[in-house]
Amino acid sequence: MKKLILILAALLFLHCAPQKKSLGILQVSFQFNKAKSDVDPSYQIAIWLEDSAENYVKTLFLSEYLSYGGYNDSTICPNWNSKAAWDKAPMDEYDAVTHPTPPVGDNMFEFGLDSLGIESGDYFCCVQAHLIENYNILYKNKINLNRVGATSGDAEYEPSVYEGAEAVLTNVTARIIKEQN
Repeated sequence: MKKLILILAALLFLHCAPQKKSLGILQVSFQFNKAKSDVDPSYQIAIWLEDSAENYVKTLFLSEYLSYGGYNDSTICPNWNSKAAWDKAPMDEYDAVTHPTPPVGDNMFEFGLDSLGIESGDYFCCVQAHLIENYNILYKNKINLNRVGATSGDAEYEPSVYEGAEAVLTNVTARIIKEQN
C-alpha cells in the first residue's frame, strides 16, 4: 500500500510540476537571385543568432564550403566569421549546421529553438551571403522568441554595394511560427 501511495504521489508531482515552455520554431526564409551582370556570386551563406547586444550566440546554418575551411577566408561572410570562432567549434556542431549551398530561388529553413538550448528574449537573426571577392550582403532581423510573427531587416552591404549583384539576397524574413506552450 505504501508503494502505491508513493507511486501516486510521484505521478501527481510530475503532473503538477511546472513544465518548461517551448520556444517553438524559428523559420528563416530568403531568396537567392542571379546577379544582373556578369558577376558569378559564390552564394556562400551563414545564418546565426546574436543577442540584443549583438554578441554571437549560435550558428544555425552554414554552406558546406564555408563550414569546412572557407571560414579561413575572412572575406567570406566576415560578420559571422569575426564572431563565431568557427575554428574552435566542435565537430558535432560543424555537422549539425553544415548543408549544401542553397539554390537560386526561394529558400526556407526551420530551427527548433528548444533543441538548440536558446533562452527566451530578444535576438537578431543574421543572414549573410558572400557575393564575390570581399563583397557580402547582411540582413539582421530583430526577433523576440516570446512572440509569434515575422520580421524583416534592411540589407547592409560589406564593404559596399557590388554593382549588378545588389539583389542577390532578398526577401529575408525571420519568423517565430509556434507560440510557447
